[in-house]
Amino acid sequence: MKNVSHQVVPMFPTPLCLIGEKYKFSDKEYKAVMSYFDVTNKNSTGNNITRNKYILENKALSKFKKWLTMHVNGYASSLIGVNETKCKFHITQSWANINRYKESHHKHNHPNSIISGVFYVDGEDGDIIFHKQTDFEEHGWHLPIKDRTKFPFSNNEFGINFKKDSLLLFPSRIIHYVNVNESDKPRISIAFNTFFKGKIGHYDDATELEVK
Repeated sequence: MKNVSHQVVPMFPTPLCLIGEKYKFSDKEYKAVMSYFDVTNKNSTGNNITRNKYILENKALSKFKKWLTMHVNGYASSLIGVNETKCKFHITQSWANINRYKESHHKHNHPNSIISGVFYVDGEDGDIIFHKQTDFEEHGWHLPIKDRTKFPFSNNEFGINFKKDSLLLFPSRIIHYVNVNESDKPRISIAFNTFFKGKIGHYDDATELEVK
């Protein structure tokens, strides 16, 4: 299409939201999170995850949980257009991850959740990488792309630089992973899932669903 005037319209964008407001942990909150690493599970890539999957139920983290919930509902209302008078989101499961030197976090998504979030507690700046098949790959066409980084419609990965005290929100279905930690400083994060309470769908269309 060189030398031909054309307009490209990016259809159906995915809302990844890096919250501008930072949250600073108190000593009490930080100690509460770190206490959960006394009992962890390790996956095949070396990522350690707390065995407790409801860490935000800890009373010491109630202020932090309220802050997270506020931003989840802001994401739903401002970016997706959810009517907050009919449907509100709440945090379901929550856990903490730790990547030490040369450890990484495998590709995964978050089933049984609508909006998920990751909060970066501590560590050197790093990238969280989101992965999806391109429109062509979804239909089985593995075309010989010259350089995926130069062609956004053929790029199947997208990275966001993550800094300490930052919150990232995204659709739970999106596959993501974290590269190897090359720093001696452990990379610590809190992840969580959400679901809604309220009424969705329409009575007359026989699609209504109410979750209390």
